[in-house]
Amino acid sequence: MSIRFSPSIASSDILNVAREVRFVNNYFDDIHLDVADGAAVNEISFGFKMCGKVCEIAKLPISLHLEVMDPLRYMEQVKKGRFDQVFIQIDCLPDTERVIRTYQRNGISVGINLSNLDLKRTNLEEILDMTEHILVNTTYHNDPRQILRNDMLEYAVGLSNRKEHKVWIDGAIDWKTAESLKSSNIYTIVMGRAVFEDRDKAIRGLNHLRKLQ
Repeated sequence: MSIRFSPSIASSDILNVAREVRFVNNYFDDIHLDVADGAAVNEISFGFKMCGKVCEIAKLPISLHLEVMDPLRYMEQVKKGRFDQVFIQIDCLPDTERVIRTYQRNGISVGINLSNLDLKRTNLEEILDMTEHILVNTTYHNDPRQILRNDMLEYAVGLSNRKEHKVWIDGAIDWKTAESLKSSNIYTIVMGRAVFEDRDKAIRGLNHLRKLQ
């Protein structure tokens, strides 16, 4: 199975988001959107109006990452959007199972986002069994430097090797790291800075990896 690549629009030039989405349309496999409320994580990104604009332009599948304190508050907006996969950050939730089940009952393809804070959960295996798609943060929660953490990357690869889930990774992945994963069972790599800081390099990196796979 070839790894899919999903650029994160939050790392793009937001003032030219239509151009950025068209660029992603031309080369990649998925478009990734982060809705962050400044409470569940330190950052505030953009809201559902921006997501709606992206949905109008995008020709690819769209993944949505809800980095919010109360995912149920936004469920109706999620239902109205054209989102192929939705991830819910769970490290801030006291009632993870209820939130996931509510999204599932409403016909939403929901997965869970794991941070380093989640790995000590006593009920982690039960939560993993609730969903097919798992998004693993490969940086630590609220790390202002956003440094790739090898322990989180190794955890994600190990989880993917169990072949029970489609494992996504997100956080400071560059093209060298992506190449090291070419033979892994990782399903999708979400990339931000590695794509949008140098688009020509990103295209070269992507084409190189596709030839290797």
